[in-house]
Amino acid sequence: MAGLLKELWIDLLIGDVDEFFDNDHFLSHGANMSYAVENDRINFTYKGPRPNIVKNFRTDGDTELDVYMRTDVADYVDLDNYSTEQMVLPRVDLFALPYDKKQSLLQDMRLALVDRIAVEGIWNIGPAATATKTPVISAATANPDAGDGYDAIVRSDITNLRILLDIQYPGLKNADWQLMVDSYTYWYLVNNDDILKAQYSNSAPIGAILSKISNGGLTGKAMGREPIPLQIAGFTLYCDDRTPWYKASDSTKFAYGATYTVDTDFKSAIAYVPGQTFCTALGSTELFEQNQHPGKQADLASFLTRAYIGPWGQTASNLKHAGAILRQPHS
Repeated sequence: MAGLLKELWIDLLIGDVDEFFDNDHFLSHGANMSYAVENDRINFTYKGPRPNIVKNFRTDGDTELDVYMRTDVADYVDLDNYSTEQMVLPRVDLFALPYDKKQSLLQDMRLALVDRIAVEGIWNIGPAATATKTPVISAATANPDAGDGYDAIVRSDITNLRILLDIQYPGLKNADWQLMVDSYTYWYLVNNDDILKAQYSNSAPIGAILSKISNGGLTGKAMGREPIPLQIAGFTLYCDDRTPWYKASDSTKFAYGATYTVDTDFKSAIAYVPGQTFCTALGSTELFEQNQHPGKQADLASFLTRAYIGPWGQTASNLKHAGAILRQPHS
């Protein structure tokens, strides 16, 4: 019976794996590899390079075609552990409240878990530094202030990034490229780019109210509506304030959880392709519980969930199909 109750609690917390990732717009864009998880690890095999092709070869009796042998690289990622805080559910609340507090608490835990995993996942897919497969450019320093003391991103910056990605990935010119930008960037573009302004005016639901952006910033007052996906330079532009920060010293990405300095270090916009740039996986979940604690007269519980959001492996050249635009402090 106790085992059955544990399964019910875990099911309330996690639910269906696909449904879990659908709780967040960004997470829904990953390729779900949960089916490939074994012992809380995902194993990959990367194929080596393809053979070269020789046109109109004819031996003179001595010449031979070059030898080709493909060397595959085994790769893997270990799922990370995510632990919830300890939930305390007073026994009196099980009977005295007009709603199911246990289910309400589990829903809050679920949303907190999704958000924590998503924040780190977004950070993981931001390129660590500029490279051939992951171009990182800076918005033009001549651009106006976006309203937060940082250079705005304008259409020409977005077009410049798109050109680099198209050159590197000619087969993905028609892919569903996404560009995740912070709220200041989004509203600056909507308010100042005539094409985006027209898109927004024709597409936004009438009467929607934009929630105030954190840190006392821009509230979308020029439109009075919520941010919606828009199209620019072949990207689907959408708004998310969880993009990573980059170092002012060398334009490399801060490690997740490291301390950055506002008004010194750089903000970013991140480009990626759904289903190709990164994968998601949900492994096992454990429940730790103590029912009817005598001192607290309450049930205690916490959860340990294993998950991964990030590039396809760690030992190969794993992050590709991604790019970034950096925003420097405006001067």
